[in-house]
Amino acid sequence: MQSQQQRPSRLSDFQVLRQVGKGSYGSVYQVERKSDKKIYALKKVKLRNMSQKEKENSFNEIRCLASMKHRNILGYYDAFMDGDENLCIITEFVNGGDLETRIKKLAQAKSFFSENDIWNIFIQMCDGVKALHSWNIIHRDLKCANVFLDADGTIRLGDFGVSKVLSKEKWAKTQIGTPYYVSPEMWKNRPYDMKSDIWSLGCILYEMTALHPPFRANDVNSLARKAMGGMYPQIPYRYSSDLAATIKKLLDTNPSSRPNIDDVLGLPVIKKQRERMALERTKEESRKTEMLATIVVPRDNRMAKKIELPGPRYEDENSMTPMKAELPPVGPGRSNYCRHAVMYFPCILKLERSWQ
Repeated sequence: MQSQQQRPSRLSDFQVLRQVGKGSYGSVYQVERKSDKKIYALKKVKLRNMSQKEKENSFNEIRCLASMKHRNILGYYDAFMDGDENLCIITEFVNGGDLETRIKKLAQAKSFFSENDIWNIFIQMCDGVKALHSWNIIHRDLKCANVFLDADGTIRLGDFGVSKVLSKEKWAKTQIGTPYYVSPEMWKNRPYDMKSDIWSLGCILYEMTALHPPFRANDVNSLARKAMGGMYPQIPYRYSSDLAATIKKLLDTNPSSRPNIDDVLGLPVIKKQRERMALERTKEESRKTEMLATIVVPRDNRMAKKIELPGPRYEDENSMTPMKAELPPVGPGRSNYCRHAVMYFPCILKLERSWQ
């Protein structure tokens, strides 16, 4: 039996908790959905004063977000119109803020990221970009403000308003993006591909070390000349030569010799840092699984009610919503191999198989 089609969401379905960001075309809010009491981010885009191309970019963000599912890509939930002029996009709320804000706070405190933190963020960014590029999507506006950090250290890439799905011709020809992160080929108004995202990754990696972009100027023309020349101040001495060498590879002004995302993830230093990250996760998990104290059992059964037992660990009912499970294709002659429903929960995977 088909389920009844849900009505489109409305702004009144959400309780606005606070504004967390504001731009030229709209604002982002932390909201609570009234029906499930869960927290989301609501991006409200004002379409009134936009050009047709800008409107297309806004709706393109929905297309990109709704098409992708990856731990380092901002999770999409919903989109709807509020009246005729406001587009609302509902995504997951990432409670650690964005990388730009984190960098500004460090600069104000005259402090720095640890090198391990830089690698942790950068490698996750690369994983997100690899997912985009595997779907033939160029982000085109990678910058610190579009990198969101969760409290557990997981990062999400967001703001896909100007992302472009590469056509069969392979090349994109429009110049778009945030000036500090724009690649030399885009400044030269030449065709560009996914290598432009690699340049932007290099700019972000540099900015995490120096707490400012690699190329700065008082006007756009001077900024363009600096980026096209590829000359930038060296990173602080506190950081390793491996980090400096990685930045140099990413900020290669020649896109043909600049690495692609697979080249970046294949660098020995990246593999070494991944091993460190995996080891740290293992240690953290082992700390979380320490054996509880011995349960003291009295000899007198009348005292049984006073035994101190471990506390309950029920899952939140709201978190037990079934999700669609993807099954591998069934081989020839095995059509009845698995006939029963499969439901995936966050902590439980139950699979009933029937054999013939």
